[in-house]
Amino acid sequence: MTTDDICGVETGEGKPCQNPATEGDHCWIESHGGDVSGHGRPSKLDEHEDDILDAAREGLTYEGIARVAGVGVSTLHDWRNEHDDFSEALERARSEAERELIQDVDPEFVLERSYDYVKTEKREVDLDADVDAAHDVTAEFVTYTPEEDTDE
Repeated sequence: MTTDDICGVETGEGKPCQNPATEGDHCWIESHGGDVSGHGRPSKLDEHEDDILDAAREGLTYEGIARVAGVGVSTLHDWRNEHDDFSEALERARSEAERELIQDVDPEFVLERSYDYVKTEKREVDLDADVDAAHDVTAEFVTYTPEEDTDE
């Protein structure tokens, strides 16, 4: 490499930068007048995006999805905030998993957890109580006898 092929910008050590020169006669380092895009370590997102989306389709939590990529959950959330296309793809994948999982779950469980549904039943009971119209009813003993199954 000749001196025309290197950046040549003086570094903090007082020596010229030895990185290869790119467009504009400088290297990719921003402070040398270069462009940092496309340089440096590749993102794990690029390397693991397909695995991440597959994990989301399987119904893993965000924590589980992050483990698949070998990153912390905060990094996964950073990627979601920084890359709109990735964020949309991840949410679609999680939605697919949700639709699959919900088919294997008791519908009442889903209603209770997702929609604050409370199951109530009306039952007849025998009540032995003293009733006074001017006061509340007090029950001394309540029994419940389930109806016999008549489909024998």
